[in-house]
Amino acid sequence: MKPMEGIKVVELSTMLAGPMTARILAEWGADVIKVESMNGDAWREQAGTSLSPRTETANPNFDMQNINKRFLSVNMRTEEGKAAMMKLLATADVFLTNYRVQALTPMGLTYEQLKEQFPRLIHASVLGYGDKGPEKDRPGYDYTAFCARTGLMADMAPAGGPPIMTVAGLGDHSVAVALSGAIAAAREAIGALNSKLAPDHQEDVPTLLNHANQTQAGDANMLMYKTWAEKSGEMIEWMADTLGPKGMLFPFEWHCPDDPHAYYPAMCYNPCIGEYNPDGPNYNSYAHLEVMRDVFTEDLGGEIRFECPAQQLVIDESGRVTGVVAEGKEGFIQVNAAKGVIICTGGYGANNEMLADLAPGNSAWCALRDSVTETGDGIRMALWAGAELEAGGACMIWNRAILPDGFEFNEDRMGGDIFLPGSQPSCT
Repeated sequence: MKPMEGIKVVELSTMLAGPMTARILAEWGADVIKVESMNGDAWREQAGTSLSPRTETANPNFDMQNINKRFLSVNMRTEEGKAAMMKLLATADVFLTNYRVQALTPMGLTYEQLKEQFPRLIHASVLGYGDKGPEKDRPGYDYTAFCARTGLMADMAPAGGPPIMTVAGLGDHSVAVALSGAIAAAREAIGALNSKLAPDHQEDVPTLLNHANQTQAGDANMLMYKTWAEKSGEMIEWMADTLGPKGMLFPFEWHCPDDPHAYYPAMCYNPCIGEYNPDGPNYNSYAHLEVMRDVFTEDLGGEIRFECPAQQLVIDESGRVTGVVAEGKEGFIQVNAAKGVIICTGGYGANNEMLADLAPGNSAWCALRDSVTETGDGIRMALWAGAELEAGGACMIWNRAILPDGFEFNEDRMGGDIFLPGSQPSCT
């Protein structure tokens, strides 16, 4: 099973960066529907500028960005066309576009216009200069926005020489790789063992822990493994009791005893709103995030701040952590803690230096998967504040990550499911 199977992507984009993002998602198994104007994507007619061997029946230039998609032409200037687009989005998981806001607005396709009607829809946008600021309506191309304005052309030039012309699509394809990863990372499930929600599926915890310890060569925090194995089911049940009355469902979704990658199958749930239907529009929905937000802010009196990453912990004279300094849009702010500070920033799967230093040799025992956002920032802040680093950097291993005894590791296992190397925070 490919990582994006079951995900429907509606693409409204042209040229390179947007279409290539959608092509990557299609390669990962997503069902991509490319919506074009009645004249088609402008890139269909491109060839001469890149010396492409275009013919009347073939255009490798276009094919490279658009393989494995379905295509639909829609006249978005008509009410019928707009209605057809809304019908597509009603069953989609992702809306991907590189149209500027000024072009999307009359079509009713900006994020602000869609978020209320489709709260579960992931809205992914590729823009040369962002959706705010004085240049938000300026067209951005590879050579201008990525290569010239960033100084890349000058940086790659010989010392004292003029800026060099980069290959076409250098920036577009780099952006596509980053955006496709971000879209895929937005798709989550909740893994748990031995919940009363599925009493017929019970795993032997001692056996699982023993194997995890063996495959980690004893270099693992077994207390954390044990806590997850014994308490994850209770966590799901608590969420069901707390959030269920507000309309959230916790269906048993996944059990794969026949999956060759699932050495110890776990139970995975995907909370959703409304009647659970694996084939319906609420499957893998994210409306539940709004419920969780409301519970945290309204029922528990919490506060959520977006685009405000933590930068440093605050320490008093006794060495006690009393708060955190974060950086928001308006500058640095300090948030003081009433009782304590909990760091929930993930591990270090995207930090190659930390992986090499703290978790060497994991590829010998576990399937590997790239991580994008887990840079180890929380762990580094804790270490700065005086936290003790556990001996050996253990990894969080989920159901498909532990390789069976006797399995000969090879590169075919690269990109395996549900394992983020270095995901286990190693600070106490």
